[in-house]
Amino acid sequence: SGTDTLTAIEHLRGSNNADQLTGNSGANRLEGYAGNDTLNGGLGNDTLTGGAGSDSIRFDTLLNALSNRDTISDFDVAADSIELENAIFTSLSSTGTLAAGSFRSAAGVSAVDANDFILYDSASGALRYDADGNGAGLAVQFASLSSGLALSNADFLVT
Repeated sequence: SGTDTLTAIEHLRGSNNADQLTGNSGANRLEGYAGNDTLNGGLGNDTLTGGAGSDSIRFDTLLNALSNRDTISDFDVAADSIELENAIFTSLSSTGTLAAGSFRSAAGVSAVDANDFILYDSASGALRYDADGNGAGLAVQFASLSSGLALSNADFLVT
């Protein structure tokens, strides 16, 4: 037992315990395995796999749809959560569970009113952030999930 610190590892596998795995600016592959893990890819286009358990996928780095877009390979709506740092997702001012009105999900979804900030395209699996909430500005894709998930605002935690 204890804390291990590993650096400059592009492919990191956790254990059956509650692991906290954090990537760097490269294209990391983080695998939590069993246990209630927290995965944070950092910068770069990362692949995040929580494995068994109730896992948290954390986003707390500057958004860029080309160079900082992660793939969450096994998100489980019944057990896992996505953490959004409100210093990055600045339109999400309240911490805690994402407000219901701040989330929209549909095939080909786009923001349609002033508070549609987190958008899940159920056809493609794209997860986007629209800072103005109404589609006037471009929504930035920050993650890809499986298509067809029954995501809701309750799957997101603003920290």
